[in-house]
Amino acid sequence: PIAGRVFDLDGSTVISGAIVTAHNGTTQASLPTNAESTTNSVGEYTIDMANLPGGYSNGDAIVVEAYTTYTDNYNTEISKMVQYSRQ
Repeated sequence: PIAGRVFDLDGSTVISGAIVTAHNGTTQASLPTNAESTTNSVGEYTIDMANLPGGYSNGDAIVVEAYTTYTDNYNTEISKMVQYSRQ
């Protein structure tokens, strides 16, 4: 599994309720949507990479992205990437 914490762009504020996805950056295989993770109250997530179609090989680049949504002053829901990492 891949585990971590999601922080806002300031680098110190944890984000709870963010949706975390992962895909194989080498083969472009993505996890099914039911394998996504949502961060808990302290920004932690765990993703089981065993669900990755086609699996992965040692040395593959695994891309982890976290998104959150918020409503702006015009009541428009906006999706915002809060974290991106390539491992």
